Amino acid sequence: MWASGDAGARARLVLHGTPNTDGDTPVVVHVVVDLRERTATVDPGCPAHLRGQADAKAQRVLDLLLACRRERRRGANRPVTAHDRWTASKDKEES
Repeated sequence: MWASGDAGARARLVLHGTPNTDGDTPVVVHVVVDLRERTATVDPGCPAHLRGQADAKAQRVLDLLLACRRERRRGANRPVTAHDRWTASKDKEES
Protein backbone atom coordinates (compact mmCIF):
# COMPACT_ATOMS: atom_id res chain seq x y z
CA MET A 1 0.00 0.00 0.00
CA TRP A 2 1.27 3.50 -0.68
CA ALA A 3 -0.01 7.00 -0.07
CA SER A 4 -1.80 8.83 -2.84
CA GLY A 5 -2.39 12.39 -1.65
CA ASP A 6 -3.28 13.48 1.86
CA ALA A 7 -6.40 11.32 2.26
CA GLY A 8 -5.86 8.61 -0.29
CA ALA A 9 -3.95 5.42 -0.81
CA ARG A 10 -3.44 2.75 -3.41
CA ALA A 11 -3.40 -0.91 -2.46
CA ARG A 12 -2.14 -3.92 -4.36
CA LEU A 13 -4.35 -6.97 -3.81
CA VAL A 14 -3.31 -10.51 -4.68
CA LEU A 15 -6.41 -12.54 -5.51
CA HIS A 16 -6.85 -16.25 -6.01
CA GLY A 17 -7.33 -16.70 -9.73
CA THR A 18 -8.39 -19.72 -11.71
CA PRO A 19 -7.14 -23.13 -10.63
CA ASN A 20 -4.53 -24.83 -12.77
CA THR A 21 -2.36 -27.92 -12.35
CA ASP A 22 -0.07 -26.07 -9.91
CA GLY A 23 -2.90 -24.63 -7.80
CA ASP A 24 -4.46 -21.20 -7.92
CA THR A 25 -2.97 -18.62 -10.24
CA PRO A 26 -2.50 -15.36 -8.33
CA VAL A 27 -3.95 -12.25 -9.96
CA VAL A 28 -2.82 -8.74 -8.93
CA VAL A 29 -5.47 -6.02 -8.80
CA HIS A 30 -5.06 -2.42 -7.62
CA VAL A 31 -7.49 -0.47 -5.47
CA VAL A 32 -7.74 3.29 -4.92
CA VAL A 33 -8.83 4.22 -1.40
CA ASP A 34 -10.26 7.65 -0.62
CA LEU A 35 -10.59 8.22 3.13
CA ARG A 36 -12.50 11.47 2.75
CA GLU A 37 -15.18 9.86 0.63
CA ARG A 38 -14.86 6.52 2.47
CA THR A 39 -14.60 4.59 -0.77
CA ALA A 40 -12.40 1.84 -2.15
CA THR A 41 -12.49 1.57 -5.93
CA VAL A 42 -11.26 -1.60 -7.61
CA ASP A 43 -9.34 -1.20 -10.88
CA PRO A 44 -11.77 -1.47 -13.81
CA GLY A 45 -9.42 -4.01 -15.40
CA CYS A 46 -10.22 -6.56 -12.68
CA PRO A 47 -11.42 -9.84 -14.25
CA ALA A 48 -15.19 -10.22 -13.85
CA HIS A 49 -14.93 -13.62 -12.14
CA LEU A 50 -12.72 -12.08 -9.41
CA ARG A 51 -14.73 -8.90 -8.88
CA GLY A 52 -16.55 -10.16 -5.77
CA GLN A 53 -13.28 -11.22 -4.15
CA ALA A 54 -11.66 -7.89 -5.05
CA ASP A 55 -14.59 -5.86 -3.70
CA ALA A 56 -14.56 -7.81 -0.42
CA LYS A 57 -10.81 -7.33 0.08
CA ALA A 58 -11.01 -3.66 -0.90
CA GLN A 59 -13.74 -3.12 1.71
CA ARG A 60 -11.56 -4.82 4.36
CA VAL A 61 -8.65 -2.52 3.49
CA LEU A 62 -10.90 0.53 3.75
CA ASP A 63 -12.36 -0.67 7.08
CA LEU A 64 -8.87 -1.24 8.48
CA LEU A 65 -7.63 2.19 7.44
CA LEU A 66 -10.70 3.92 8.86
CA ALA A 67 -10.36 2.01 12.15
CA CYS A 68 -6.67 2.95 12.40
CA ARG A 69 -7.57 6.55 11.68
CA ARG A 70 -10.16 6.55 14.48
CA GLU A 71 -7.67 5.03 16.92
CA ARG A 72 -5.07 7.61 15.93
CA ARG A 73 -7.52 10.46 16.56
CA ARG A 74 -8.19 9.01 20.01
CA GLY A 75 -4.50 9.29 20.81
CA ALA A 76 -3.11 5.89 19.87
CA ASN A 77 0.49 6.13 18.69
CA ARG A 78 0.12 3.00 16.55
CA PRO A 79 -2.61 0.60 15.41
CA VAL A 80 -3.87 -1.85 18.02
CA THR A 81 -3.20 -5.39 16.87
CA ALA A 82 -5.02 -8.62 17.66
CA HIS A 83 -2.00 -9.59 19.75
CA ASP A 84 -2.32 -6.36 21.75
CA ARG A 85 -5.97 -7.16 22.50
CA TRP A 86 -5.12 -10.74 23.45
CA THR A 87 -2.36 -9.57 25.79
CA ALA A 88 -4.71 -7.03 27.40
CA SER A 89 -7.35 -9.73 27.96
CA LYS A 90 -4.76 -11.99 29.61
CA ASP A 91 -3.68 -9.13 31.87
CA LYS A 92 -7.33 -8.62 32.94
CA GLU A 93 -7.72 -12.35 33.69
CA GLU A 94 -4.67 -12.27 35.97
CA SER A 95 -5.93 -9.23 37.90
